[in-house]
Amino acid sequence: MSVFDKNMRVNGRVRFYEKTPEIIAAQRALIDDQTVFCQRIAFTRCADPRVDILCVVEDAYARLCADWVNQQHRKEQALRQLVHHYARKAMSERKDLWTGKHWHEVQYATLFADVADEEVMKGLRVIDAMPEAMKRVFEARRVYAYPMTVAAARLRVSRNSVGTTKADARIGKVTDLDAVVKFFADHMEGGS
Repeated sequence: MSVFDKNMRVNGRVRFYEKTPEIIAAQRALIDDQTVFCQRIAFTRCADPRVDILCVVEDAYARLCADWVNQQHRKEQALRQLVHHYARKAMSERKDLWTGKHWHEVQYATLFADVADEEVMKGLRVIDAMPEAMKRVFEARRVYAYPMTVAAARLRVSRNSVGTTKADARIGKVTDLDAVVKFFADHMEGGS
């Protein structure tokens, strides 16, 4: 039986129900199975390095657990819809700052492991291993597809410092650079 408590809210209400071991096991299995997929949804939906995609997924999961009684029969679909909702919300609430502490780290080989082919995975591993400054420039130009002037302004460097020649060369040594760039172009939604 559900009980409402006006002191604790998720969009106005939180449902409390008796968390049986079966419910806890089902919720844990769901988040274990869907975390990477939901992080990928949040990442591609937001397409902004200032959004913490793990927080988006955690907020969606908490909301789903609060309404578990009503959503347990369509839990995967409900979780994905909530991730979309919280991704949009995160985009509207993000700070207009571009300092290093506001740029969230992404491990591409983990995030895209189940959708990237082996050639692209080689490139994603190279990106993950890049030094931070090189990785941020590559992300700005190739992943988020910022023009050079925008990337330079956001990274607070000169326009001449946002070239991707060195990063492109690193990826080109192990795999097809064009395939990696096309992979990101195909998967990023641009926050729409």
